[in-house]
Amino acid sequence: MLRKVKRKRKRKKLRRFLSLNPGEEGVEEDRERSLPPHTTHDYFKQSLTLKNQRTIDAYHYRKSEGLEYQFWCDFHRDFYTTVILRKLEAPIVIMKYIDWKYFEDMNNPSVNDVVAKCREFGLREIMAFKYNWNNEIISQFYCSYFYKASDNTIHWTTKGQHYFIDYMTFSRLLGLGSPDESRDPIHVEKKLKPDRCPFMFYSPIVAWEGKSWNLLPY
Repeated sequence: MLRKVKRKRKRKKLRRFLSLNPGEEGVEEDRERSLPPHTTHDYFKQSLTLKNQRTIDAYHYRKSEGLEYQFWCDFHRDFYTTVILRKLEAPIVIMKYIDWKYFEDMNNPSVNDVVAKCREFGLREIMAFKYNWNNEIISQFYCSYFYKASDNTIHWTTKGQHYFIDYMTFSRLLGLGSPDESRDPIHVEKKLKPDRCPFMFYSPIVAWEGKSWNLLPY
């Protein structure tokens, strides 16, 4: 009887010791195994769900522990896994730019008109911008991008490090200045419906496919 009492006391002391020192005797491992596994959410072709998720400021919270170092939260990891890595290669186009000298040397009246219009609209510099980017860095940007409307800032992570920049500074880095603020904004215009686009294509039927190939030059 006395032995049983002593054993019970020892068990109580051991349980109390382990509760004060998690990680001893495999308690921490058991605790991790008891956590429910994360269920990956597939964001491929889920535009509405993705749009709603993008409104959540993940950077308001601390970086999630237990994730790969380049991700801030589960959403970033899920988007990276189900959208960017859905195929063998990331869906990122090769860097494209306009070689203005090539078109100017053509000395074609129609081409010259286009070049003049681009210069007039202040698009010459940004359309000629050339920089060979890193696909992985671009992928991390797209999965972690967040626009904060309250202070007009863009947020993203690179290798798990949180960066942000305000809209004005970003525009200055692209070579845009005060004169450009008075220009007509083009991003607020509504997308034209297919029945209003046939005049843009060599073959009007192609307009209904919603693609940019087979477009007229101007």
